[in-house]
Amino acid sequence: MKQLIQDLMNGDMQIINTPIPLVRDNYVLIKSEISLISSGTEKMLIDFGKAGLLSKAKQQPDKVRQVFDKIKTDGFVSTFSAVKRKLNDPLPLGYCNVGRVIGLGKGVVNFSIGDRVLSNGAHAEIVNIPSNLVSHIPDQVKNEDAVFGVIGAISLQSVRLMNPTIGETICVIGLGLVGHILTQILLANGCNVIAVEKNKQRLSLIKNKNIKKINSFSIMDIEKEIDVITKGQGVDGVIIATATKNSDPYRDAINITRSKGRIVIVGTVGMDVSRDMLFKKEISVQVSRSYGPGRYDPNYEDKNQDYPRDYVRWSAGRNFEAYLNLLETNKISVSDITTHKFKFENSLDAYNELDKQNASLGILLEYTKDIANNHKKIDMIFKKKNYFEGERLSTSLSNIGFIGSGNHAQSVLLPCLKTEKVNLKTLISRNPITGTYLGKKFDFKNVSCDLDELWKDKEIDTIFIATNHNSHSNLIIEGLKNNKNIYVEKPLCLNSLELDQIIKAYKTSKSKLIVGYNRRFAPFYTTSKSLLSKNKIPLVINIMINAGVVPPEHWVNDSKVGGGRVIGEMCHFIDLLIYLTGSLIIDVHSSYLSHSKGENIFVTLKLKDGSIGNIQYITNGHRSFPKERVEIFQSEKIIQINNFKSLKFYGWQNMKSKFSFKQDKGGKKIINTFLNSLSNSEIISMEEIVNVSEVSFEIDKTK
Repeated sequence: MKQLIQDLMNGDMQIINTPIPLVRDNYVLIKSEISLISSGTEKMLIDFGKAGLLSKAKQQPDKVRQVFDKIKTDGFVSTFSAVKRKLNDPLPLGYCNVGRVIGLGKGVVNFSIGDRVLSNGAHAEIVNIPSNLVSHIPDQVKNEDAVFGVIGAISLQSVRLMNPTIGETICVIGLGLVGHILTQILLANGCNVIAVEKNKQRLSLIKNKNIKKINSFSIMDIEKEIDVITKGQGVDGVIIATATKNSDPYRDAINITRSKGRIVIVGTVGMDVSRDMLFKKEISVQVSRSYGPGRYDPNYEDKNQDYPRDYVRWSAGRNFEAYLNLLETNKISVSDITTHKFKFENSLDAYNELDKQNASLGILLEYTKDIANNHKKIDMIFKKKNYFEGERLSTSLSNIGFIGSGNHAQSVLLPCLKTEKVNLKTLISRNPITGTYLGKKFDFKNVSCDLDELWKDKEIDTIFIATNHNSHSNLIIEGLKNNKNIYVEKPLCLNSLELDQIIKAYKTSKSKLIVGYNRRFAPFYTTSKSLLSKNKIPLVINIMINAGVVPPEHWVNDSKVGGGRVIGEMCHFIDLLIYLTGSLIIDVHSSYLSHSKGENIFVTLKLKDGSIGNIQYITNGHRSFPKERVEIFQSEKIIQINNFKSLKFYGWQNMKSKFSFKQDKGGKKIINTFLNSLSNSEIISMEEIVNVSEVSFEIDKTK
C-alpha cells in the first residue's frame, strides 16, 4: 500500500510503498476513501522539518536541555547518534480520515466489515485505528463533510471547556479549520459570535450574517472595535484558534475579555504576557487538549477501555459522534471551507497550496478503489549495492529474520547486525512506515507485518526478537518449534508459567537461545571479570542504577505488557552479578521505598559461592547524574566501573585506570559472539538465563 510521510530532518515529503498492517487487538482496519490535510498542524510540522538544526533547537528549548543532560551522562557521541536517529525517523502525516472497515481486531464489537467510518487515520491507503477513535458516519452525511470530524472534535472540546451559555458573546481569534467550525458550533449553542482574522480571504468564507467579522490586519485597535460591538461590556470569553509564536493574540484576548471572563487556547500561541493583565480581571485561562478525554490515554486508545458515560459525558470518540450529529441535523456546514481536492497520488501538489498566501483551508485527498501493491510483504529495492548482490550465499552465513522496530532495535541491534557477515532477509514490524524505513536503511531483502513470513521461510535460521515484553514467550516458543536460533532482548518472559513453557520447548529443540544481556560483553566488565577470576574469593558487589522516571502510562509499567521495571529492566543487573561471580543466586531479600509504587528498589542477593550482591535501582534521581555505577570488592581490592565511561582500580598493582568518551555497552560484541557460536556451545548457559528470570519473579513478588 501507499502512505505519505515526512522526513523531520529536512522537511521532505514522499509517498512510499509499505506492507499492509495487520489489525491489532481492539483496533479497526480501514481502507481510506478520503482524508483531510490539516492546514494548521501539518503546515507547522512541515515548517519545523524544513528549519535548520539551530532553528529546531530554538523551537524546543526543553528538548535541548535534555540533550545537554544526556551529554553529561552518556557522552557526546551517544547523544548525537540518538538525536540524529530521532530526527531521521519518518513521520506519518495526517489525522483526518474517512473510509470503509476491512478488518476487525479481537475485542471490537461495535463495527462490521463494510461500515463507513470516520477516524484519526493518517494519509494512507489503509489505516489501523483504535476502535474508540472510530465512529460510524450517518447515511445522510457525505464523506467530504465527515472527514472534518477530528477538527470538529477538537473544536467541540474547546467549546466544552469554555462552557458558554445562551446569550453570551464569544470571540474566536483565528479562522483556520478549527476557527471556522468553532464559529458555527458557538452560534448553534445560542451564543453571539465575533470572528477575528487577519486574512481577508479566510474571513470572506464566513457566510452567516449573524457572525460579526473583524479583520485584524486592517483594524489596529481590536479592543475599540469590540467595545463598539459589545457596547463597552467586553466579551464573555475568547477561544484562541490561531498558530503563531507571537503573543499578540493572547494580549488581545485579555484586553477584550470582561472581568472574570474566560479564555480557552486551542491553537499554539505565544503566552508572554504580564501577570498583571490577568490579575486585574481575574480571567480564567485554559489550554484545550486535542479531541477530548481519552486522547493520549493508552487504556482508552490501545485497550478499548471507554470512560463511563455517567462520569465522562464527552470522550474523544463521543465528540466525533457529536460532530457528525451536528452535520446530520444541518446545524453546521463545512462545504464552504472545502477549497481544494487532489488525488492521493498528487499529495505533494496539495501541500504546495499551504505555502500560498490565499484562502486555502479544506484540502481533501481522494483515494482510488484499487490499492496498488496490495500485499502483506514488500521486496526492498536498494539504492546502493550490498555485498550479497550477485553472489550465492555461503551456507556458513546466517539468514536473519528480525522482529521489532523500536528504539533499541534501531540504535543497537540493527546497526550491529549490519556490520556482521549475515543476510538480513526479512524484517517484521507492527508499524509499516518504520519497518519500511528500517528495511531500506539496513538492507533487508523484504519487509512485512505478518509473522508467518518468518516461520514459513526455511532459509531463515536465526531470529532476533525486539518487541514488547509480553510477546517474547510466544515468539521464542514458535521460533524454537520452527528450528530457528533465537536472540531475544531482555526479559526472557514475564512469569513462571511462560518460563516453564520456554524450558520445555528448549529441551526438545536443537536451536540456540540467548537473552540480550549485553553487559557481559562490555569491555570494562570483561576486563574486571578476567581479573576477578584469578582469585576464587567471594565478592561484594554494589550496583547503583539511576534509572530515572518512566511515565506511569508507559507500556513498560504495565504488568501485562512490560512486566514492570523489575522484570523488564532490573534483570540486566541480576545477570551482571551472576556473570561477575560465576555463580548462581540462591537467596533474595528486597525492599521498596514507601509511596514509590514499587520503582525505587533495594535488593540484597546471596550467591552460591558466598558472594553478596546489592542492587539499588533508583527512579527518583536526576538525569544529570550518571546512570550506572558498579563497585566490586575482593581481597582488599576494589574495581569501580562508572557508566561505561571509566574503569578505576584501587589496590591492584600495575593496573591503570581507563577512560572512554564513547560508551561501549557490549551490544556489538554479544551479537558477534552469538552469531559465531551457533554451531558451538552456548555462550550464556540456560541455567543462568533461567536463574535470572526466577530471581526477577521473586523480587517482583515483594512489591
